[in-house]
Amino acid sequence: MNAYAENRLSDGSKKDLRELFRIDEADIDVMFDKGSNDIYSTRLWDKNGKNAYSVKLNSIKDTYGDPYCILMVFSDITEELELADKYVVANKAKSQFLANMSHEIRTPINGIMGMDTMLIEELDDGNTEDVRQYAVNIGDASRTLLSIINDILDISKIESGKMELVPVEYELFSVLNDCCNMTLSRAAEKGLRFETEIDRNIPSVLYGDEVRIRQIINNFLSNAVKYTETGRVILRLRELSRHGGSSQLEIEVEDTGKGIKDEDRDKLFDNFTRLDEEKNRNIEGTGLGLSLTQKLVYLMGGEIAVKSEYGKGSVFSVRFSQRIVNSEPMGDFSDRYRRYAEQKRENTVQIDIPDARILVVDDVEMNLQVVKGMLKRTRAVIDTAGSGKECLEKIAAVRYDIIFLDHMMPGMDGIETFEQIKHTSHPNTDTPVIILTANAIVGAKEMYMEKGFTDYLSKPILRNDLIAMLCRYLPEPAVNDKAVTAPPAEEGAVSPPETKAAAADNNNGIAERFPFLDTKLGITYCMDDEEFYVEMIETYLNGDKRQLITEAYEAWNLKDYGTYVHALKSTSLNIGAAELSEHAKALELAAKNGDAEYIKAHHSDVLREYSTLLEQIKAAV
Repeated sequence: MNAYAENRLSDGSKKDLRELFRIDEADIDVMFDKGSNDIYSTRLWDKNGKNAYSVKLNSIKDTYGDPYCILMVFSDITEELELADKYVVANKAKSQFLANMSHEIRTPINGIMGMDTMLIEELDDGNTEDVRQYAVNIGDASRTLLSIINDILDISKIESGKMELVPVEYELFSVLNDCCNMTLSRAAEKGLRFETEIDRNIPSVLYGDEVRIRQIINNFLSNAVKYTETGRVILRLRELSRHGGSSQLEIEVEDTGKGIKDEDRDKLFDNFTRLDEEKNRNIEGTGLGLSLTQKLVYLMGGEIAVKSEYGKGSVFSVRFSQRIVNSEPMGDFSDRYRRYAEQKRENTVQIDIPDARILVVDDVEMNLQVVKGMLKRTRAVIDTAGSGKECLEKIAAVRYDIIFLDHMMPGMDGIETFEQIKHTSHPNTDTPVIILTANAIVGAKEMYMEKGFTDYLSKPILRNDLIAMLCRYLPEPAVNDKAVTAPPAEEGAVSPPETKAAAADNNNGIAERFPFLDTKLGITYCMDDEEFYVEMIETYLNGDKRQLITEAYEAWNLKDYGTYVHALKSTSLNIGAAELSEHAKALELAAKNGDAEYIKAHHSDVLREYSTLLEQIKAAV
């Protein structure tokens, strides 16, 4: 033995090979027999089974060519074998991924290609009767495909360390309301009861990644509805503790569905894994939802857990902390949800104000049209201005009864324009000025009031809120005594969940025409008027802001850049493009905070998403 071999294998005393390696007498005979004739290679493990060695044997011969000893050279290959094992596991995972994705991606692609072929044949035959349904099916399959790809990209971003949380101030009721709205119709279609148990003392305004929290809740709720055939789904939210300005929350979703076998628990959060495949083969899914949810929860510093009994149901829960912005309790969620739903269901108030003159100032043509459309039946004279400068020109020449002034405008914003209004001579020194803003967080109203505004109206604007503002601030003679209110809802009106399920049928025509938009959401911002909603979509198409956004980005003018993506956020939400609205909102926040890294990383993706939406709208209209 040389010094290295002795140090590695021996304690100094003489030992034979059987004491150094895992080897028996027969193996030794084979080694020496083969090694005496030629170079012989093999692999051995040490006696403890911890280290592996690549071994080469060769005979050393004398001058007559006869072997007189065997030279044995060994190299430690333990680390190489470990890497090889990891490669085998990774390769197996890759193969499993390709097998799963081959099915999941091929399914919607086959649907798209098949429907496209049928669509062309029907058009060639002059038969347009089924064309609309084929187009709707193509849209559904395309969205399924996009959802799969988005989940894969999110998983990839997290695992490569490139996923970033985008914390913002948000109202918890708004998040829960949206999640419930999405779940109600799905549960109703399957005849399931959907219930909520929400802690009324949870702080009303929190600070965190609102988009990812919605994603976590929606993933849980979506799975619960998918794997439950009868019974109910329950969403629970409770505050576990409050410390140092933060609230630890627990979100829990319980279902009476298929449940999970004990032996499948460890595989539950694996990528691309679907449990009980044979029993659940009729349920669509990639097996990414829970894996992605777990990764998002860990990214937020939280915990995730599951309790389940096979055949009886499951309870999924997460715990994480959010910083408290406003500690005022959210209150009774069920009561607020009911009142919100009833308010949307109520017929709008009608007023007749032919003598009123109103100025609306906004740099986005679509926003101007929304307000004009909402006030169309009031018979008021409505003037518009597209900038602060134009506003000052208008008020110098005309006396208005009320002025609605947008906050976020390029060049001179709403607050700067208001300062000019206060310090210049014109006929509107005592005219009420209402600020229009998407800045609806707690404390915003007080901030605007301190600057001297008469009141504020949050975007997206609801018609009832706009009419209420007119009734509050217009001089008495401008409101006609014959103003009428729509009759109250009939007795026995359906509950909010039933209303949601029934309302789905009423908007099918619009939904089929614009399958890439949340038309139910968009119509609510257009007075539940489908014709007006379509007008707003066309205005959105004509108000293409890509060039303005690009120019501000290339000039690195963050003030104007933030203004333009702010407008994109608002107008996208108005037509039901909620996802694009959220992405534009994140860019707006980054511009406000001077976060150059985030803007540069996401600018192109958002513009690409915006371009795709414009192309889809163009094709649809």
